[in-house]
Amino acid sequence: MTNIEIAREAKKPIFEKRDAAFGSGVCQARHGDFAPIYPNNMPLAEKVPTICARICRTNNGLMGQRIAISRICGNFWGYGDQPACMAKTGYSFSNHPTKMGGMRA
Repeated sequence: MTNIEIAREAKKPIFEKRDAAFGSGVCQARHGDFAPIYPNNMPLAEKVPTICARICRTNNGLMGQRIAISRICGNFWGYGDQPACMAKTGYSFSNHPTKMGGMRA
């Protein structure tokens, strides 16, 4: 029986208050050097290339038409100030089936 099945049978949430307190304690105890990749006020049209360049070490040349269209529509619909979420696979940054888009260690 999985944890989800056990919780459903017991009719209580999977994560209790003690789990949340533990998670909060772990987050507070862990000191890191997190820094955002781009400022919040950066336009959506600049966020995607920034992610490609900083995380995936690739350039704008690999970004396909679909990404360009989604950036334009995102700004049009008012999502331009929202965070950009992208998959991190070799196929994510190219619309060409034989190109792998630059995930390097």
